[in-house]
Order: sequence, then C-alpha cells, then structure tokens
Amino acid sequence: MLSDSLVPDFLFDPQLRAVDAKIKQAIDYWLALRGDRFAPSRGDLNPRDMKPFLSHLQIFDLLDGGRAYRPRLMGTAIVSEIKEDATGQVFDASSPRPVVHRVLSAIKWVMDNRKPLRTFAARSAVEERDHISHETVFLPLSNDGESIDMLAVVGVFTPIAR
Repeated sequence: MLSDSLVPDFLFDPQLRAVDAKIKQAIDYWLALRGDRFAPSRGDLNPRDMKPFLSHLQIFDLLDGGRAYRPRLMGTAIVSEIKEDATGQVFDASSPRPVVHRVLSAIKWVMDNRKPLRTFAARSAVEERDHISHETVFLPLSNDGESIDMLAVVGVFTPIAR
C-alpha cells in the first residue's frame, strides 16, 4: 500500500484489497455497474441492490474539479459513527479538519488516476474518534461518461482492540 505523503498514516490501496465484507461488496457492485466504461453514472445506482452497504454509503458531489466536495447523501452508519450529518456542507482545503484533508487527498488520487481507491487509516481523523480504524473505498461516478463529477464512498469504522 502507498501512503499519501501529506497524510502519512492514511494508506492508499489502488489494488482495492478490501478487508471488510461491505467494502468488498461495494467494489464488486461498482465493477458490475461499470461494465466497459471507466465509471458508472449516479443514475446506475439502485438502493435495493446496495442494501448490504447502503448505511455505509456517502455520495459526494465534486466541485471545482475535485478541489472541493459536498456530501449529497450520508448513510446512517456513517452519521452515527461520526456524530454529524454533513449533507449539503462544502469542504475544501481551507478546512482545519484533518479528516477533510484525508478525503481531499483521496479525491485527488481518484481524479488524477480515473480509478477507484481503497484507503485505510489505523486511527480515524474524525474528531474524538481516534479509537477506531477506518477502511474506505472511493468509487468514481460519471454522468457524462467522460468526467468524474461524483463519488460513491463506502466507509466502515472498526474499534481498535486495546
């Protein structure tokens, strides 16, 4: 796995070697939807087909070529774990929050490589949640078949054994 040089404890896995079953299911679902395209569209997603990981799903609108993002949807498991529903908020590099910078570094990788990315952090960057690890997959979506304008993001938090 690669480490983002700006965030050394945030590991990048372009080979998508998922550990959690929900992450594996999300990757398999995305691959099936993608077919011969580089990415499926938002309209291809069907909540009924995503039940195993739906509560862990976030949909991000990408703004300014991926230099900012806005959660359009946040799954109930994510909101419950981070104790915040950020739907509709815009996040960019001016944010003081480490979690935003982790997300932006993953988005940049996806935009530069036009491929999905699995990430892993041994400790979450979410405030007051550093007792949990976090596995995530960032799955590009394209409404025009050429540009990445949204991401389906599936994340799973796991308590760290003490």
